[in-house]
Amino acid sequence: MAIIKRAAAEVNSGPQLVKVALATQRSVRETALKKAAAGELKHRDENRLVSIDENKSAFNDLRRLTEGGVVK
Repeated sequence: MAIIKRAAAEVNSGPQLVKVALATQRSVRETALKKAAAGELKHRDENRLVSIDENKSAFNDLRRLTEGGVVK
C-alpha cells in the first residue's frame, strides 16, 4: 500500500521515477509524461516543474538522458 501512495506523490529523482513506473506497471516514459501533465515532475537541476514538451524532448534524445552520468 505504501508504494501506491508514493506513486501519487511528486517525483524529483530518476530512481524515484523508475520505482513509480515499476509500481504502476508502466514504462518510465509513460510515467514521466503522466507526472509532467499532472504537475508532479520536478526538474533535476532547477527548482521548477518539467513541462510535457521538455519531457518528450528528453526521451527523444537518449544521449541527453545520459549526460553527466557517463564517464568519458
